[in-house]
This record gives sequence, C-alpha cells and structure tokens, in this order.
Amino acid sequence: MKVHFTGIAGSGMSSLAGLFCARGARVSGSDTGFYPPAGEVLAALPVHLHKGFSESHIPNEVDLCVVGNIVSRGNPEAECLLNHHLPYASMPEALYSHFIRGNRSIVVAGTHGKTTTSAFIAFLLTRADRNPGYFIGGRPLDLPHGYRPGSGNDFVSEGDEYETAFFDRSSKFFKYHPDILVLTPLEYDHIDFFPDPASYRAAFSNLVNQVPSAGLIVNCSDFPMNRQVADNAFTPVTGYGFNTGNQLTMEDVACHSGGGFSFVLSTKEQLMRFESPMSGTYNAGNLAAGIAVGLHLGIPVSVIREAVAAFRGVARRLRRLRTIGDSHFYEDFAHHPTSLAHMLESLRQMYPTHRLVCLVEPRSRSLRRRDFQERLVESLYGADEVVIRRLSLPHRARDAREMDESEVAAALRRSGRKVTLAVDGEAVRRSVRALDLSRPVVVVAASNGAFDGIPSWLAELDPENEGLHT
Repeated sequence: MKVHFTGIAGSGMSSLAGLFCARGARVSGSDTGFYPPAGEVLAALPVHLHKGFSESHIPNEVDLCVVGNIVSRGNPEAECLLNHHLPYASMPEALYSHFIRGNRSIVVAGTHGKTTTSAFIAFLLTRADRNPGYFIGGRPLDLPHGYRPGSGNDFVSEGDEYETAFFDRSSKFFKYHPDILVLTPLEYDHIDFFPDPASYRAAFSNLVNQVPSAGLIVNCSDFPMNRQVADNAFTPVTGYGFNTGNQLTMEDVACHSGGGFSFVLSTKEQLMRFESPMSGTYNAGNLAAGIAVGLHLGIPVSVIREAVAAFRGVARRLRRLRTIGDSHFYEDFAHHPTSLAHMLESLRQMYPTHRLVCLVEPRSRSLRRRDFQERLVESLYGADEVVIRRLSLPHRARDAREMDESEVAAALRRSGRKVTLAVDGEAVRRSVRALDLSRPVVVVAASNGAFDGIPSWLAELDPENEGLHT
C-alpha cells in the first residue's frame, strides 16, 4: 500500500505515518520543514520525505493521500488530489478506517490532561497484557512510541477537539466513534476555532451523543462544563473527582518533597491507595480517569496499582531537566492559564522554600488571545519571578484581539513580581545567567513550542561556562 502525507511534520501526522509503516505500507510525505519532536519521529521511520509541496511528490498509483489540517486550498498537492480524483482522507478519518475500526475505541478528550491520561491508559492495558493499539499526541516515557497498531481488542486515542481538515471543519474526535469516552476537565479553549464557550461545549455534547448505551463515559464531573455535556447522556457515566457525589472520589492527595505524590480513590465498595512518581498533584485526576477505565475492563487493582507506581508520564510535562546544588530546572507544556496555574502550584508544593522563576513563552492560540489575558496574569501569580518571551514586536501594529505582553508584565509588577520582557531566546538565557543560585531556585520553562531551544539548554547548563553565581 502506498500512502502519501501532505503536511506530515505535525505530531499526529508523524505518528500516523509510524502506524502505517508498522503495517508495512510504503510511506512518503511533504512539509515545509521537519523539526523536533515530529522530525525525530520521522527520522526513525522508513519514510521518503520531501521539503516543500509539489504535485510531483505524490507517488504514482498512490492508494491514499492523508491531508493534515495545516493544509489549505491552493496547496499544490491539495489541488492535485482534487483535480485528479485521488483517494484522500483527513488524518482522523485514516486513523479510524485503518486502525481503530473493529476494535473497542477508547477515546480521551478534554481541555486538560488528555495526553497524560491516554498515555496512562495505553500503558495500563499494555501492563495487563491486552496488547492495545494507541495513538497519543505526546511521547510517553514508558512506551516505545506514542503510537502502536496493537494486536488486542482495544485502541486508545487522544481525541483532539480542533478542526479536521480544509474539507472538514468539524472536530477531529468525531471520527473516532468511542465505545468508552473519557472526559478530562473541560474549560473553554481553542478560541480561534470555537467562537464562544457554547460552541466549545456543543462539540463535546455531540461527542457524548456518539457513545453507545452499552459503552461508558468516564467524566471529571467536578467541572461545570463536564456536568453540562454529560448530564443527559444515554450512556452510563462514571464520575471522578474530589466531589463526594462522584463514583470515584479522590482523597488525601499528598505531594512528596522534590516530586511524586500519593492519593486515595474511594468507591462504594473499596478504598484504594496509590503512589505515583510523577511531578504535579493535578496528575491524580489523570490517573483516576485511567483507573476508572481499568476497573471497568476488569483489570485487577493490584495490576493497576503497579502501573500507577511505574508510570512516569509524558515528555515535556513538568519534567526535571537539571539540578545544580539545591536548584532545579524543569520544562512544562503550557497551553492554557489553568494548566499553567496548576503547574506552578505543584512546584510550590514540591519546593516551598525555593524562589520560583517561570520562563514563559505564551505561544498557544488561546494564550495569545486578549480574552485570556487577565487569566494569564492570575496564573503567573504563582511565580516569584517571570520572564516572558516576547512574540509580538513592540513597533508592530497590534491586533485588538491579541494579548499584550507589556500589559501582562505591568500587571505582574504591580503585584510585586519581578518581570522581564525578553525579545528573543538569548535574552531569556541572560535572565537565567543572572540568577543567584547560592539561594535555592526552581526554574521552569513553560511553552507548547520549541521555545528557542531553552529546555535543551537548561538540561545541559554548565554553571562555570555560563557564569552562574552558585
């Protein structure tokens, strides 16, 4: 089978390319560049890559063209497949047709934690010898890849609510047809695609209506939007969270100094205590959702407990990069004010006596919009010092819908925080070099992008060469 990917260098497209390669397909793909992390995935695959887009890149007698959602009309490869009536599909359509269909579809959707939750469910099913297939938007630390065709009866998918393709403006997750749907915490997001909270909520309500009555919905019902979308479901709902009305109630979440935490899950029948090596007590909710799926599938509690104790999470999620003396350097995938606030709160719990410095690159579409500016400021109150990587140029005319970094900095200074506006990556590095590490400091680089290579630089930080005061 010949499969060609137009826009192959996205995280989902590169993982789908890996799935097709695992099935023995001959895979080719085009994109404007091949950067980490997708570029690293592709480099390890037998894929014929083309830089740029051209009709000539599509192989003769191609069986399927997969079109990424970065591709728009006018792209020469898109025009070719339309003009010549070549067989084409969006990424989620191809995933369902060739890998999910015929299996029990377990879909994890939501605003916060869906990558970690889907990775944990895949890891748990693997530990339970169920040989699942899976498709995860990040790189799990305890699985070989973020994708696997699987040979069992289950397929775990991270369900993205963002748009599918230029020829299908609906959310990707509608293509996965869940038998088991996990809804992690829901808050208004992707405000460039969903014009208001009602449209965002409606997408999840429609997804809930896809789940068969013989299936299951696992729902973080502490959150108002979660309750709204699942209240009238025709499918059994297992609620999880801190509220006592949940079928799985979280209790006694305790952070361990320097990382790791313990928590208790209670049901009507039993009380279960778990230990996790992950940083960030908010991950107790992600694990609880996966535990609910495991219990539903009949996996023994002993196996679940062992999986929780072994699961280290996903790359770029509150991961410690370096330790110098009693100072620690982390990275985190920050895409929303709430996740940013929870991450800083967790670091404060882990290191209550340290000075907390947040290097933040607000590059996600939600963080860039003015609608979230006040919430971004509030989330950064959790840090003692903030370095904001400036993405908009001061002299450029500003879009009225765009967040203003100068206003964010001014608001944080009024609250007593030290704030630096960094014009580029080197300015961020200078701020780190100026830190006094003779007093314990925790530094976190928060971004959902490459952040000028700052995380890699922090991981290899040499105090002597960089002139740090230690």
